[in-house]
Amino acid sequence: MSFACAGKPLDTFRTLSIAFSHIPKLRPVGVPRAGLFHGRMGVGRLKSVKPLVKALPPRVRPPVKYVDPFYRSPDWVAFAFAVKEMRGWRCEDCSKDCSQDKGDLIADHIKERKDGGADFDLNNTRNRCTACHNRKTAAARTARYTGQRRGVG
Repeated sequence: MSFACAGKPLDTFRTLSIAFSHIPKLRPVGVPRAGLFHGRMGVGRLKSVKPLVKALPPRVRPPVKYVDPFYRSPDWVAFAFAVKEMRGWRCEDCSKDCSQDKGDLIADHIKERKDGGADFDLNNTRNRCTACHNRKTAAARTARYTGQRRGVG
């Protein structure tokens, strides 16, 4: 077996060990470079070492989900179903067809009841898919808490 240093062949193992022992790039001739980022030898994740510190619990707990009993009343359920039927099971914001998945469509108040909107008014009701409803409700909630009550709906 012959050895090389910086591309130049070395004659004997003794020359290699004495003269060039401090050079880290010595390798047998014909052997490809192998290292942390060459070939298939990559740096992997240590799977056997577990973290010493546990994750901290969140400092702020999310608020408890509270559903207004009005939306569970038989009157609202019947009214919402009639609005969805009358307007064709389609989101009025993004035009998504919800006829196959009827649970994805929500009869939503344009002006929320908390902001003084009428309960059973067809002109204050709009069909929205879940994504559009969540977007509108988040904007209305933000506007309510920051005091900006214009342009939401």
